[in-house]
Amino acid sequence: MTRSRRDALLLLGALLLAPEIKKQPALTAWLPLLRGIFAGILVPGAAAAFLGLRRGQPRLMLGAITVACAAGLITLNLGSSALDRNSTKNLAMTLKPMLKADDRVYNVGYYAQDLPVYLDRLVSLVDFRGELAFGIDAEPALTAARFLQRKEFTSQWEQPGGAYAVVDKRSFNKWFATSGISYQILMETDNYVLAVKPPAP
Repeated sequence: MTRSRRDALLLLGALLLAPEIKKQPALTAWLPLLRGIFAGILVPGAAAAFLGLRRGQPRLMLGAITVACAAGLITLNLGSSALDRNSTKNLAMTLKPMLKADDRVYNVGYYAQDLPVYLDRLVSLVDFRGELAFGIDAEPALTAARFLQRKEFTSQWEQPGGAYAVVDKRSFNKWFATSGISYQILMETDNYVLAVKPPAP
């Protein structure tokens, strides 16, 4: 493959990714990894597949596609753990050893789908419905205790027993810093804050 064709493919890939990156600035951290996969794996793989097609060698073509796709996916998977700022894994691994059986855990203002998995327990969602709205509305008697509004959360937070909350940084002040709720910050990540209710004096 000539350099001009390679550059054209790189430009095409950049143009296809640009609108999504503009909508999600956090994706800029992925650019070096995506460039490496595109330039170092997918472009050579496409060139080898094209060569196999031109020479009438289906095994070469299919082999190049298989190897390029597998290598790209493996590289993306290995690199994603370091770049995924939306994951709550580090926060959950800090919280999990502290939890007692009767402690309450709240996910406030949004739904981190990986949090219950890492904690290996149910969490209560505060002021969020989203894709869960259908199930909430279908069985209100079963879901009312776990899907809370602001007033219910504030009341439960102050009740006896341990309470922890995972909150998006962008809305932390709204829920805690300016609300008068007693709290202590246990941990912060790029996107999240882990708060705990202080022990009773």
